[in-house]
Amino acid sequence: MVDIAKGIGIIAVVWGHLGTVCPIKNEIYIYHMPLFFMLSGFCFHIQRNEDFCSFLKRKINAYIIPYFFFLFYILFLFIVLYLVVHKLQYIYIYTSILIRPYGVVTTLWFFLSLFFVQVIYFLINKYIKCIFLKFAICLLSFFVGFLLYKLGLHIPLYVDSSITVLSFFYIGDSMKQLHFDNISRIKLLYIFVLSIFVFWYGVYAGVSIDIKYNIIKCNPFIGFISACAGSVLVIMLSYFINKAYLQNLIRTLSFLGRNTILIFALHMLCIEILNCLVIDLFKIHETYYIGIVLVVLSIIMSIQIGKPMLYLLNKMIFYVSKR
Repeated sequence: MVDIAKGIGIIAVVWGHLGTVCPIKNEIYIYHMPLFFMLSGFCFHIQRNEDFCSFLKRKINAYIIPYFFFLFYILFLFIVLYLVVHKLQYIYIYTSILIRPYGVVTTLWFFLSLFFVQVIYFLINKYIKCIFLKFAICLLSFFVGFLLYKLGLHIPLYVDSSITVLSFFYIGDSMKQLHFDNISRIKLLYIFVLSIFVFWYGVYAGVSIDIKYNIIKCNPFIGFISACAGSVLVIMLSYFINKAYLQNLIRTLSFLGRNTILIFALHMLCIEILNCLVIDLFKIHETYYIGIVLVVLSIIMSIQIGKPMLYLLNKMIFYVSKR
């Protein structure tokens, strides 16, 4: 079910990054990143008797090393692309890109934020034993993030964004104890319908959220429940798809879900490749239909380009871990 939800989520991410050719960009932005942090919380685990240093090392291997690997690899491919299409004069790379990625590597912020949210959550679990206090801290973190936004305070390395999404991460971790199979179908249907209502109320109320920049342009309570409702909708839809035994759809979405990291890291580069070598070259007018084609092609390209990268990355992490 988790892979199916990731598959749906990554399609939404790629589509939302197409800008004007995505007719529901704002609606996607309400829930797509909360969904991924919720699913990350669902998959989160602490190894038995694991101390902070061991946990930190494991998460550096999981997120920080891949972050820099993807950063330099994508920038190299981007420079090669612009060399081929004679656009080198349009490349602007500043040292700040190392800690605040932009352009074709902009999506790599997720690696940094996911690293810090897991570190924060580990410390909360380790040092706060009161369940109610942990519950309060994690759920109120979204409103702390909103306060940071209103005060114009940005913490480097997307720590402010990590504070904001800690609520969703906690909800995802708490959902491990839920067993959908033990919930009656009528209750599941009620929850599904309620989630639709809450989400579209948020859309109607003008909820505007951009997790990367920690922008929350709305009532924080409405923004929070709308993001939760949109995420729950995708998770429940994944459950229904899984139970409907739609094998081809299940296999496709699960495959995309298992390759989420590759697609997440590389799709902006692939969109730029398609823009330079197809859209601009053949003067194709971008429409909603062209946008859907771009989504499909950029996802396929991301996986194909990412396969050799993933092999090299695994070799690198194995070597670093041994040392």
